[in-house]
Amino acid sequence: MNSDQHFILGIVCFLIAITICNAVYDKTINQTKFLYRKDADWDRFKTTLPNSNLEYAFMGDSHMLADIDTTSVNNVYNFGTPLEDYSETYYKLNKVYDVDNISINYLVLQLDEYAFANKIRTKALRFRDYKYYNDYVDIVNMSNLTGIPYESLVVYINFNIIAPHNGLSGQIINNYFRPKPVLNGYSNRTGNFSIANNKTKLAKDKVAQFFNESPLVFNDVSFDYFNKIISLANEHNTTIVLLSMPVTDMYYIELETYNFSRQEFYTKVLSQIGNYTLIDNYDIYLDKPEYFDDVDHLNYIGSRLYTGVVLDAIRYT
Repeated sequence: MNSDQHFILGIVCFLIAITICNAVYDKTINQTKFLYRKDADWDRFKTTLPNSNLEYAFMGDSHMLADIDTTSVNNVYNFGTPLEDYSETYYKLNKVYDVDNISINYLVLQLDEYAFANKIRTKALRFRDYKYYNDYVDIVNMSNLTGIPYESLVVYINFNIIAPHNGLSGQIINNYFRPKPVLNGYSNRTGNFSIANNKTKLAKDKVAQFFNESPLVFNDVSFDYFNKIISLANEHNTTIVLLSMPVTDMYYIELETYNFSRQEFYTKVLSQIGNYTLIDNYDIYLDKPEYFDDVDHLNYIGSRLYTGVVLDAIRYT
């Protein structure tokens, strides 16, 4: 066997090995990821819906996920996912309507400064699991929204084990051996911010994740998809509720140093929307750090209380 044949044989053996490893990965470790476990939870939950009708759908990022406890209320599902961009939310909602054939009475959308913050709403953070999101969005649109070439996405989707954002070692530790439970879309947090050290620094670091030195800069893509979500909900006769999420006093104080105007923020976001209900409760627990897991996510105590507040506000508005 000459050197060229050895080279070709090596390539073939490598491709066979990576294909086998990828198949094992997809069937085992990949299925323990939070996104996949949450999808399995939704598949279970939607079979319980009367007449395929969901009363309340809560959608947003980790703040919605942590702050709305849907485990003890009927016909309510929390679709919140960490770092979710409105472009991802749009395709998720579209799948619920058109693929799952679920009607929704109330769509509750997270409305906060970090939902549109240009600093974190980047191409690099959209559709972080390409194989997973390919069930929601086609590769052409995914390529446009992430800036990743079509051909590369095809490879990443079919060989998920080598895709960026894989974090294989972290997945094995955090998902495979100690996966966070998910029930009705909700995954609780058990921390207590009242006993945290360096609260001021924690707040400063968290706000700095969303803001640059200048006031809030809107990400145009996120804002565009937010408006697409509103249009999509209107097409399906779904009532729109916009919800701000509670923060600690330390977060609120730090946010003020960036000259953030909540009134200007709401004016910009709400100017193009027709009918909606706004529930503005960001300051409801400023003096209750024991209700928080960290500076801007509620723990299981706070989320249980806040869920009741929000549902009452919707029902009696």
